[in-house]
Amino acid sequence: MDPGDEGMAMAEAALETERESLRACQLALEAKISERAVLLRRKQEMGAKEAAKQKVVADFMLFIEAIEKNDMETANRFDEKAMKNTILTMMNDDTGGFGKKK
Repeated sequence: MDPGDEGMAMAEAALETERESLRACQLALEAKISERAVLLRRKQEMGAKEAAKQKVVADFMLFIEAIEKNDMETANRFDEKAMKNTILTMMNDDTGGFGKKK
């Protein structure tokens, strides 16, 4: 084998090693991108659930304040059944509602 062929074989081997390394890096990057998408979706879901919890608390506080002020018009608009259903839904939510830790 002449020295030119030997140098070319070494360069090709180095190039193939670099290609394999790049493929591994690309796969790792794709996995991280996928993981990020999952985490962002979970964050949005958690934010929506927290907003729902805050709304339940705010609505209930309005009801309590209306009772304290003898504002029966506002107190009568309070939908107790809807609030119970919302609380039950949150309690039964297997992703972590009221009082649940995942």
